Amino acid sequence: MAFRKAFLFLFLVLSAGASSPAWAQSPQTRDHAKAVADLKASLAKDPRSKPLRSALSAALSEWGNSLYESGNRKQALPKYLEAVESDPENGPAWFMLGDLSYLELSDFGKAEYYWNKAMPLAPPEIRRAIVDRISRGRADQALERRYQSLETPNFVVRYGEGFDPAEARRIGTYLEERYAVLAEELRTQASRLTVIIYADGSFGRLSGGHDEILGLYDGRIRMPASQVKGPYEKVILSHELAHAFLQHRFGGGLPVWIQEGYAQSKEPERPYNPAETEALQKLAEGTLWTPIPYLDRRFSKPVSADQASEAYLEARMAVRYLLENSPQGEFVVFLERLSRGEPVDKAFGASFPKLDWDQFSHGRGLGKIPD
Repeated sequence: MAFRKAFLFLFLVLSAGASSPAWAQSPQTRDHAKAVADLKASLAKDPRSKPLRSALSAALSEWGNSLYESGNRKQALPKYLEAVESDPENGPAWFMLGDLSYLELSDFGKAEYYWNKAMPLAPPEIRRAIVDRISRGRADQALERRYQSLETPNFVVRYGEGFDPAEARRIGTYLEERYAVLAEELRTQASRLTVIIYADGSFGRLSGGHDEILGLYDGRIRMPASQVKGPYEKVILSHELAHAFLQHRFGGGLPVWIQEGYAQSKEPERPYNPAETEALQKLAEGTLWTPIPYLDRRFSKPVSADQASEAYLEARMAVRYLLENSPQGEFVVFLERLSRGEPVDKAFGASFPKLDWDQFSHGRGLGKIPD
């Protein structure tokens, strides 16, 4: 999705999402270490048993998924490697090895090798996702061949020739500050993130030439060098980092209004233009409010740029209201329930017992217009 510069961000996850897709997920209700140990003990007695090898591989994948989703992604890597060693037909494990090599290690060659191993084992929709990943990985490899890297505790900042390393260090420092805020609020430590600062022509090719797209997150945070030290620099970085945390903590299944509303709520404050101020007033009055269950449609199929802008404003107001009413972490509980597939009204009622879903859904009583 692309919008005018008042709402400048493209939230683009690689087709199946930056967290493990449904194809690679599995129930996470058992003791993984014990399950693997029990299967290895059985396999020691019958080392040629293909069913036991498949079961061991699946258990190792399940363990890897659990580590991946909890943010321990580098610890997940050896679990997936052991899984494909036990059963080379474990397509989801090959797939996740590709994602880890690409997103965590920036090892494009190895990522493509793993994704190609997954390709013939995958259902059609995942094959399409793999093709997209390989295409993006090849483009990144070509663009970043001569890039330099600067590392901070939680980030790798990559930049091209001619970019000032001091600016990369400053960006890394700012991101660490924002990381601490998000980690406390969402009660998680996101895995290490890569941030790419592109020469403007390179970023234009990446974003399809859309001038209104000034930043994006697709498992890596990306922005053009022209925005560094500009008025939108911190807005872009804060917004995309918030997307990264939501993906890391809750996967890709959250409603778009929550993803975009939360990302906006973490931006530095900025003045609203007259059209936005008028829209905010109407939202506060309820005359422009879209009931929450239908709000995602305004993002996926807006009939105009104004409607898209209004959807962003409403999402920002709604999420801010929920954050203001979360003294005991109710917002995080709400997102956890949504990530498990609970209907939004049920998750809301269980997470915010002092709030009324119908009132909230229709924008009544949300308080003052955001400053």
